[in-house]
Amino acid sequence: MQLSDLFARGMICLPMQAATRQEAIRELVELLVAQTPLDNPQALIEAIERREEAGETALGRNVAFPHARTPLTDQLYVVLGVQPKGIAWGNDSVARLIFLFVTPLEVTTTYICTLAAVSELLHRPGLPQALGDAANPQEVLQLIRHAGVRITVFRRAKDIMIREVISIGPGETVRALAQLLIRHNISGMPVVDAENRVIGVVSEKDVLVVGMPKLREFFDAIGFHATFDSVIERLLTQEDILVGDIMNCEIVCADENTEVVDLARMLVDQKVRRIPVVRKGKLVGIVGRADIIRNVIRKVGVR
Repeated sequence: MQLSDLFARGMICLPMQAATRQEAIRELVELLVAQTPLDNPQALIEAIERREEAGETALGRNVAFPHARTPLTDQLYVVLGVQPKGIAWGNDSVARLIFLFVTPLEVTTTYICTLAAVSELLHRPGLPQALGDAANPQEVLQLIRHAGVRITVFRRAKDIMIREVISIGPGETVRALAQLLIRHNISGMPVVDAENRVIGVVSEKDVLVVGMPKLREFFDAIGFHATFDSVIERLLTQEDILVGDIMNCEIVCADENTEVVDLARMLVDQKVRRIPVVRKGKLVGIVGRADIIRNVIRKVGVR
């Protein structure tokens, strides 16, 4: 789907008459209600204003993203308002381009990917300026069409996961683990059994935190005045500390058909950096925070 399709049915307001943030929100909501089945403008305005009070939605580059999640709709709507003179928005910010998002209560992958597409649009050199200088809605729509930005919806884990997963067995040594972490420039990996089933995860943090009892023995053996390098050397040359001894057995895994938005929620709620992806219990991929950002959110922050 082309991003321009969202704005092709009268969803562009230019020139805006509003001179304040509150007037701009009302003007865009009234346009939205006029062009869609939504029929409660005051409730929408109140929901958007509550979100504004919770945190600033001006994102720099003369762009604002006012938005609300509401039970009044079961689908995503986006309205673009253009105020060539600019409107004061938040603390020391001015918005010429105002993208109003109205979404269902449940955050969807479509919403995240649409936001990503809008953000990609705004990173095209010279395009934000050209949109703000446009003479009429038709010119704005033509600029967006010419940019050719698509809304690419990555719906499931299998769409974005890394398929060549670096993993390790529980019988491997911490030395082997450290070498893998360094060689592949990663901070952690799944631990798998002989049948490639995920039985744990291990990270640099686990080496330090879970392995402290063993490290105390090292300190005793090396001496009180040991240097950091001597501790690391001792750790990496020992063959009696195994991955199975230090791995975290509280595993957060996802099926390959898990929705991307659910993956993002799991990463945040479980406070983990990566989630192994499984098919019938066996490891087939991995998704990290960076994969969500790179493949889905992309350039949401436009400062």
